[in-house]
Amino acid sequence: MTDGARLREDAPGPGGARPRSLLGSGILMGALLMFGVLSCSSANKDNRTFGPYTLAISETTKPALATPGGGAPLVDPADPPAGIDGIYQVQTSVIVPLIDRPAIEGAAVKPYPRPIWYTSADLRLQLTYVITNLEDKPRSIELLVDGWNEFIRYTPLVTIDDEGNVNADRSMVDRRILLPAKGRVVGTVSFDDFERMALELGIIMNGAPNPFHVVEPHTEIFTDIQTKPFIPTVTAGLTGFDLNVRSLGPAKLALEATLEVDDRKSLLVAEGETSGARPPGKRYNPVVATPAP
Repeated sequence: MTDGARLREDAPGPGGARPRSLLGSGILMGALLMFGVLSCSSANKDNRTFGPYTLAISETTKPALATPGGGAPLVDPADPPAGIDGIYQVQTSVIVPLIDRPAIEGAAVKPYPRPIWYTSADLRLQLTYVITNLEDKPRSIELLVDGWNEFIRYTPLVTIDDEGNVNADRSMVDRRILLPAKGRVVGTVSFDDFERMALELGIIMNGAPNPFHVVEPHTEIFTDIQTKPFIPTVTAGLTGFDLNVRSLGPAKLALEATLEVDDRKSLLVAEGETSGARPPGKRYNPVVATPAP
């Protein structure tokens, strides 16, 4: 979305005539007003692009870890369990290069354990990606994005039962993509997608009983009875996210992505400086709450 302003021309005077001096002063005044609006609206805005971030699956990529009958994050290499062709998944963690968190006075707002630093409207993210299939046959893959705020890191798990059936937890953004042979797909995880991720984390932290229903893309968060009561009054902004590509079976593909950051509160480090930002230490593995007896 872009902010803009439209200047309306003055209505002509009687007979269609428009006094030149008034027209000139009107244009000048309009220009000054426009300049003032743009100056005020952009005073604290910092739009930057980071990356590229790259991922690849090749003939040397080992299958991701999965335990028959159990579950684990798909980040460690291991032999695939019997009964499947292997789950191949690669991941990169994207940390927003933030300044050090300032000391903030005041009370914490539920569900956050301390006063939040900034909201999802203060720092907005958008990811653009290109996925290239290096094989001469079509390949179905999944693009997965899971956000984190300064408090928790959403970490879905995968399970494989004794018969080799794959059961993967839903990611916050989970897109199944068909790559054409020797082709590529271009896509975007939009500002709205990331803002929804931030809200989903707040709803989950606020006690929503079914996190998978929260992150289901068809859930109408603001009206659904399982999510609406748990919407926080303010939403903590994201501080980063995990970006994954998953293939059921060997594949040859490459992903390149760039991150656009719309900083409206001077939260990014100065260009050329190093950020000390890190992911939160607490991982959240989504589990449906057991109803009380």
